[in-house]
Amino acid sequence: MCTLLRNLTVVAGLLSVHLIFAAAPRAAAASFLIELDYMANSDHSHRPSQLVIDAVVEMFACRGHQLTIIVDDEIPHHNVMVRDPNNCNEFFDYSGAANSFGRLRNQHFDLINNPAAHYCIFGHFYQDSSCTLTDSSGLAEGPGRYFIVTLADHENQVGSEFKQAATLAHEFGHTLGLSHCGPDDCDTLGNHNPLLPSVMSYRYQLSGVRNVLKCNNIIHPKARFKQLDYSAGNMCSLNENSINEIISVRMGSTDWDCDGTFESNVVADISNGDNGDSWCGETGIRSTVHDTDEWAIVAGAGLALERGERPPKRRDYECLPRSEADKAAAELGRGGLDCGDAQLEMEGCLGDNVFVGLAAAFPRGACTQPWTNPMTAQSASLNHSTYFLFPGAYTLTGNRKLTRPGIWVAASGAATFR
Repeated sequence: MCTLLRNLTVVAGLLSVHLIFAAAPRAAAASFLIELDYMANSDHSHRPSQLVIDAVVEMFACRGHQLTIIVDDEIPHHNVMVRDPNNCNEFFDYSGAANSFGRLRNQHFDLINNPAAHYCIFGHFYQDSSCTLTDSSGLAEGPGRYFIVTLADHENQVGSEFKQAATLAHEFGHTLGLSHCGPDDCDTLGNHNPLLPSVMSYRYQLSGVRNVLKCNNIIHPKARFKQLDYSAGNMCSLNENSINEIISVRMGSTDWDCDGTFESNVVADISNGDNGDSWCGETGIRSTVHDTDEWAIVAGAGLALERGERPPKRRDYECLPRSEADKAAAELGRGGLDCGDAQLEMEGCLGDNVFVGLAAAFPRGACTQPWTNPMTAQSASLNHSTYFLFPGAYTLTGNRKLTRPGIWVAASGAATFR
């Protein structure tokens, strides 16, 4: 049997353990239900493929949640879903025109009397909050029941399968209480938070989470990230007034100021980039950029729905415009890699990114809350996780063996097991 024993040192490298054990169960499992209708005409259909549906369902299943998506009616095709001309802030509840969401919902939402059911229309375009045609990829209540996916300005007027799946997950995330940046207020962080490895961030929505993280050298090659996912909130925070590029997010070195070198004290605005391109040369408001445990928010929303509760709607989220998406995609190669377009596939369930340190008040395996002991870290994580070790010496207790399959990485400094 392959085990990690005492007196082993990992120095800025990695050790891989390959064994097979049952995966640790996820907590707070919840159930979700979406009824999905789609527009179609003689020229094209906005109906998502079975792969699109299966990929999003798998995304939730890998976190222990049951998502049911009923692809239901083909509905009349309208080039534009309109707002109330007397109140351009009203979209989802306006039913005064044949091409309004409210009218279509009232005619076709079979589960409207089930308060736990969400309703989505895969359509063409919609009007923004000024009653003007927009090239936005979608719109959603945050939180709420209703959302739309509108990729008419993308491939074949319907978007690629990956864009459809990512946007479906993105808009549905808003209805469960997720935002574009992590916190609800994105005025400071903007919509392109690079430390939110999630389809909710504009930086990753249409190009793939793993794709962009790797292309910008933010993560270690063995880090566990999927193309299609919400964030588990484990990434390290960075203070934009003092970034150590050598350590970065403790998954390798990152050239955050784009000057070709790794420095220990850099001032750079890495989070805004709201014109859609990279963070290079951004001069906006600097703050501490951090990750958010979105899956915890999703679990809480699901359990509330099962109790018959739904939080009050705060706003409608108008999402990633095509113009911003194109600028963001053009920056994928900044890390020196040819990433290409993200392709939709059934990715399976990966392990976690787990941080192990020597002191934490409330350890849970996140960078800011690392497990204090490797034994605890492996028992609390999934098989095939990647463990990022803070420098130091760790004492293995009990039988002094780490038997759960995974990869142990010392991304900065040396970590010793004894």
